[in-house]
Amino acid sequence: AVKHIESKDRIIMNFFAFSQKTEKDKLKEAIGIENVNFLLDSGYAKTNGLYVIPDNYVLIPVFNKLIAVNTVLKTEKQQKNMMNLYIGEDSMKLINFISTIKGGRILDMCAGPGTIGIAISDYATKIDFVEINDNAINALNFNLLINDISLDKVNVYKSDMFKQLNERKYDYIVSNPPFVSTPQDAVLPLCGDGGEDGLKYAKEIIFNAQKYLNTNGKLFMVLEAVGNDNAPFVVKLLTDNFQQ
Repeated sequence: AVKHIESKDRIIMNFFAFSQKTEKDKLKEAIGIENVNFLLDSGYAKTNGLYVIPDNYVLIPVFNKLIAVNTVLKTEKQQKNMMNLYIGEDSMKLINFISTIKGGRILDMCAGPGTIGIAISDYATKIDFVEINDNAINALNFNLLINDISLDKVNVYKSDMFKQLNERKYDYIVSNPPFVSTPQDAVLPLCGDGGEDGLKYAKEIIFNAQKYLNTNGKLFMVLEAVGNDNAPFVVKLLTDNFQQ
């Protein structure tokens, strides 16, 4: 049945779904030079003569979408240039929890490769993705491409949290922020480093959420948080900043 598919779509299918090496010029025609360069720079693909060969990524089905993420095996180039992009169990739990969202404008904060926002994109009127890391933004844009999500429906902001949003209003804010407690001198990938108490980004989201939410808007966030014998510290942050 593949032979009856149009040439451009057949190239995309063979490359991404069947991991077939493809002539670089043909791949450029199918997905554009910027996306080919992203694949090579990120370590998602490598060259061999005139060919581009898929390498070190997998496509993970999430609802009816496909998200490209790293495999466990890393190439030397990837170790130098690419953050570890993955889909964690915590993101999947959040996606399942918020899958009843219907319509409205959504903000995906600390978006990474866009897993959460893309997974629920069919239910949104508009989605704004916020991410600070250039490699993650490239992966996000790539995942928008392979899922054929209209750019009229999304905005992608390179922003340190809310700084570039100009107080836009949203019906929903969703986030799986970095939450690993990390000593000051420790080195941890950006996607996991939550500061010394693990709440660096969670605090900023909680403290600012109401400013960016419409009346009756909702915040959905997942994280594992440090605490004491009574409760995780984030519980008090939420009760202090949101009505019950």
